[in-house]
Amino acid sequence: MTRINGLQFLRLVAFLCIFFSHAMTEFAILGAAGVSIFIILSGFLMTYNYYDREITINPFKFAVRKIKTLYPLHIVFMLIALIVPVMAVISAQNTSSLWTLIPTVLCNILLLQPWVPSAAVYFSLNGVSWYLGLCLFLYLVFPFILKKLKRIRTKKQIAVSMVIVFALEACVSVIAYFFASKTITDFFSVHWLTYIFPVSRTLDFLMGCFLGLIVVKYGRINSKHNGLWCALSLAVFAAVVILCLCNVPVFNWQWINSSLLFLPVTSFLILAFSCEKLPAEKVLCSKPILFLSGLTPYAFLIHQVLINLNKYLLESIFGSGALTTVINIVVSMTFTLLLSLLYQRIISKKRSQKA
Repeated sequence: MTRINGLQFLRLVAFLCIFFSHAMTEFAILGAAGVSIFIILSGFLMTYNYYDREITINPFKFAVRKIKTLYPLHIVFMLIALIVPVMAVISAQNTSSLWTLIPTVLCNILLLQPWVPSAAVYFSLNGVSWYLGLCLFLYLVFPFILKKLKRIRTKKQIAVSMVIVFALEACVSVIAYFFASKTITDFFSVHWLTYIFPVSRTLDFLMGCFLGLIVVKYGRINSKHNGLWCALSLAVFAAVVILCLCNVPVFNWQWINSSLLFLPVTSFLILAFSCEKLPAEKVLCSKPILFLSGLTPYAFLIHQVLINLNKYLLESIFGSGALTTVINIVVSMTFTLLLSLLYQRIISKKRSQKA
């Protein structure tokens, strides 16, 4: 399949959203927007790349192969993140409580964090690594999803399927509001059910699969209005994010803005940027953009640990404030990209040696 460069630009946008949500907590909603792009884009690309291929290996082996490049990086930054809680325990002279870290570490090693409905677990150590656990599950079920996708023959079937996915996600959000938030909040939080839980996030992945199916079966959008669709999709996406940041009613409801709100917006964005002739292609698909986009899988797993470490060090020197935040952003982004590039080259070298 031909590489769709417009989607590489969106991958970079998604990473930047997540990076700034962690660097500036008042912009936390950017994280939900970025994660939505990543999940739906993953479903799109998996379908786009595998629709004409047969997945003959065991689904578990398939899933493990998909994440094996990122797993060592996950372990390294999990261990780096582990330094802080271990030092805190040692400084408190309560080494017996080190045993309490063992279940959390095991969950991280086995990528089980997103299955535990507690922020102390799914955001533990390297907080973003729950997403790798989610990806493992999505890749595990993808071979079964692909078989079902190949049975879909008409546009009507695709449209109905997409409506059902949206309706199911709406049901998850309603369940989260009427049950989770009112009865067993401590165990079954709205945030976990709508934002983290792999089964509910599979719906976002499915929506991406259906978008990929549209492109595979009927081709990429190719009209004189491509520029209009891209601009409109970006404008709608930006407007929704701004409304969330401004705490406008409905847009600031957690049971909606964790995933449901961004499902149609992000779907529109991805479909628009998968078009044949992208406006301003020389800029949006330039070599620097594609280069940076290629680093995002590694940068995603690296950035939050660096942000947290740098914040701790900078605040001990300058105190908290705007200057500390700006310096943290610049330093963390710089080192994130450098370490991502280093890891990418290590991976490339190993691949060339095997070849």
